[in-house]
Amino acid sequence: MDYAANQGCEWVILTNGQIWKVYSVSFSKPICADLVLDLDILAMDHKDVDAHDDLFLISKEGVQKSGLDQYQGQLKVRSRFNLAAIILSEPILHAIRREVKRLDPDVRISVEEITEGLKHEVLKRDVLEGEKAVEAQKLIARVASKALRQRKARGEADNCGVVAVDDDAAGVAPAASDPTL
Repeated sequence: MDYAANQGCEWVILTNGQIWKVYSVSFSKPICADLVLDLDILAMDHKDVDAHDDLFLISKEGVQKSGLDQYQGQLKVRSRFNLAAIILSEPILHAIRREVKRLDPDVRISVEEITEGLKHEVLKRDVLEGEKAVEAQKLIARVASKALRQRKARGEADNCGVVAVDDDAAGVAPAASDPTL
């Protein structure tokens, strides 16, 4: 890993012929290498499509088409830190609250109670704390605010001054044809 970092290589493949480990080297402080792909050639099933896809990533064509970069991007997007941050985002918490109310309309539960329940009883501590968790929370907040700005810009242009009302806040059940369900 140190050799690759000193040479400026973004990708490292370590192998003994049977086991292939592909690492992405990031040149942040400190330099770190993240395992992106772990292959055991002898354990692979030659009929398995996923195995073919994995082997394609380290083939000449896969490298030329930046297959590893795309695969790493997919892994980052669906990382446990991003998923935890998405679950704890306001729209998802309100959707969970709405679903709990559908189970029993008499239940009074706040978004804060749902948040605490998720943090203490559902999600693991390591996805909520640490540098990667904070980065994921910032990313989700940035994406959500960008989407909100875009939605407001479209809404102002499309609705000509009509303001959208949050159905859950107004106490109105969403329509069955609501695409957000």
